[in-house]
Amino acid sequence: MNTDLQNAYTFFKQHAGGIVGESAQVALMLAKAEQWAEDHGLVSLTEQDTEQAYCYCDSDTCKYHEGSDHTWETVVAFLVKPCEQYSEDACDLSCRHTDVLASLGGIMEPTSDYLRTIHAELALEAMESTKQRTNK
Repeated sequence: MNTDLQNAYTFFKQHAGGIVGESAQVALMLAKAEQWAEDHGLVSLTEQDTEQAYCYCDSDTCKYHEGSDHTWETVVAFLVKPCEQYSEDACDLSCRHTDVLASLGGIMEPTSDYLRTIHAELALEAMESTKQRTNK
């Protein structure tokens, strides 16, 4: 295992969670997906979500319920194949030639570690989708 993959594996083992007994497998899948995205020139983007996300748990102490006095950031994460031919900004989502491969919205107050994990999960989704299309 190369050093970059090993470092990514260690990161995801610590931050990705997972099912007991399967966290190592999940961490390795996410590390490989992150590397796959990088090898294919894909870009991870994060933008403000146009809709505020709320929590619908039953906790009386949750600060993310609708009507809460607390304000929080809600974002959308994207994995894109950037338009290199037509756009000066390779990460311009408004360019019709930019291909959004996967996205997830409603992410509330994400840390950089959480966003890295989300972007790796999006890469895994895109990688598996690409493999399915090429195997048909």
